[in-house]
Amino acid sequence: MKPDKTAKKQKRECSSKFKPGQSGNPHGRPKGTKNKATIIAQSLLDREAEKLVSHLIKRALAGDSTCLKLCIERLIPPKKQDTPIHLEIPVSSDHNDIRQLTGYIIQATANGEITPHEALIISRVVDQHRKSIELHEFEERLGAIENSIKEK
Repeated sequence: MKPDKTAKKQKRECSSKFKPGQSGNPHGRPKGTKNKATIIAQSLLDREAEKLVSHLIKRALAGDSTCLKLCIERLIPPKKQDTPIHLEIPVSSDHNDIRQLTGYIIQATANGEITPHEALIISRVVDQHRKSIELHEFEERLGAIENSIKEK
């Protein structure tokens, strides 16, 4: 006769020190705690930082493109995606204005006033605005239909 599998499972669960789903270290590792290897590596780098940076700059000046790239990345931060776009856009209130606004965005892109990526972002905003206009118009028409039904 074979032993019951559920009985074995229950024995294993009961014999352990911790219940299933319960951590052996409920508080976990304290935030900000670094690995010992990381601490050692950081202290080594800190002691030699001045020499390393000096060597990096010398190699960049000698024409090493990788070192030059590292130096430039540290001196000039990368451009953020969410920078303000300076463009005077007329506010629209109906579909005809939306068409004109889209044409304005295309023209601004063609003239180099904004990048194609910025044009895409502005177009998405315009599309959301168009949807809100359509929703408002739909609500007005639905309200008019409901009122005409109530009057009858």
